[in-house]
Amino acid sequence: MRHKNISPASGGESISGHGLWPVVVIGAGPAGMMAAITAARKGVPVSLWDKNGFPGKKLNITGKGRCNLTNLCDRDDFLKNVVNGGKFLQSSIARFSPQDTVEFFEGIGMPLKTERGRRVFPQSDRARDITDSLVGELARLGIKTENRRASGLVIADSKLVAIKSGTDIFKCRRAVIATGGLSYPLTGSDGDGYILAEQAGHSVTTLRPSLVPLVSPDTACLRMQGLSLKNVPVSLISADGRRLWRDGPGEMLFTHFGVSGRGIIR
Repeated sequence: MRHKNISPASGGESISGHGLWPVVVIGAGPAGMMAAITAARKGVPVSLWDKNGFPGKKLNITGKGRCNLTNLCDRDDFLKNVVNGGKFLQSSIARFSPQDTVEFFEGIGMPLKTERGRRVFPQSDRARDITDSLVGELARLGIKTENRRASGLVIADSKLVAIKSGTDIFKCRRAVIATGGLSYPLTGSDGDGYILAEQAGHSVTTLRPSLVPLVSPDTACLRMQGLSLKNVPVSLISADGRRLWRDGPGEMLFTHFGVSGRGIIR
C-alpha cells in the first residue's frame, strides 16, 4: 500500500456519546493482540476490537493446528527466504527479530521448541496454547476484547478522530489496523482492513492470492487423491527447460483437483 495526501473529511460526523480512547486496535489476531499488549505495557489505555467475538480464530488453525511461530535464524537469512516483499520487511525485522519473537512468547509463559529447519513451535504442539498465552497476557494487563466491527474511519484535517462501528462512533487518537488480509473470510480475514486503509489515504494494489495449491487436468492426481509424500523437492520448469523455482524437500499431497503441500503452495 502507498500513502497519498487526503483532504479533510466533510462535516456532519457526530462523535459524541463515547469517551476518547488513546489507541484502538482493530482485529484480535496475533498482530492485534501483540499491539494491544505493547501499548498497555507502555501505560497507554487501549481498546481491542474483534468482530468474531473472541481472539485468535485463524491463529488456532495455523501450522496444521501446531502454529509455526517463527524461524530461529538471523535477520539476513530470514529476509533471504521471504518470497516477495523482503525489502518492505527490513525495518520491521530490524526492530523485532525472530529471537525477539521467541523471547516475547517465553516471557508470557509459553514454552517453545525448535525443530528441523530452525522452525519454532509451542512445546505442546497446540496452536491454541499460543492463543491462550496471548489472551492470558491481555487479561493480566486488564485489556478486554470488544465484539465490534470497525465499519469506517472518521478523518478530519488529515487526522483520525474516530472509528465507526455500525451506528456508533468512538473517538480515538490512534488506530492500529490488524484485520488480516483476504486469505480466509470464515476466520474474519475478509478484506475489511483494505477498506479502512483506503479511507486513511492509502492506495491498495489489486489483491491476488499468494499461497495456493495447483490445479491439474491429469487424471493421475484424482486416482492418487489423499496420497501424501514427504521430503519431496519441487521444481517449476519453463517450456524451454529452464528451472524457474525450486523448493524443498517438503510435503506434497495429491488432491481431487491437482496437487498441494508446502512446496506446491510456495
